[in-house]
Amino acid sequence: MSQSEKNVDDEEQLKDLLNESNQVDGKLKITVPESPNKLPPPPVKTVPAIPIVLYFIHVKKENVFDTVYPFDSKEKIWNLVILMIRGFLICSMVLTRFYAIQYLTVADVTVISHSGPVFVTILAHFFLDEKCGVVSILVSILTGFGVVVIVRPPFITGSESFDTGML
Repeated sequence: MSQSEKNVDDEEQLKDLLNESNQVDGKLKITVPESPNKLPPPPVKTVPAIPIVLYFIHVKKENVFDTVYPFDSKEKIWNLVILMIRGFLICSMVLTRFYAIQYLTVADVTVISHSGPVFVTILAHFFLDEKCGVVSILVSILTGFGVVVIVRPPFITGSESFDTGML
């Protein structure tokens, strides 16, 4: 079958499809399937926060913004600075995660980013003087070994770079 015959057959099949079921009252009806992973519109994401704010305002009789506003003390200014640093670090985390996906597999990036609680446990011991028991130390060590086993870094495996062939 030549290319021109194929095109004619394709055009005839398309015309048959359009004439059979996609016309309603002489007008072409186009149906677009809905995506199963449709996200809610942005305001819906903030709905869970509304009852929490209302609870603090009406039941607890305290304003949720009293910790940062008005700027009448050094403590409130310090709280605002800490919140801004936290926002900057979270933004940096998201950006570096997307950047890492370019060079590592999605699985490796996910494992590394979800091992954050281990680092929080270790850093909390040093910076916040929290006590670490035997169980938390053992879990941190095992999680660290698990991350190394899954990610297979080049300095341990002896390869030149990360295995990106699975992308």
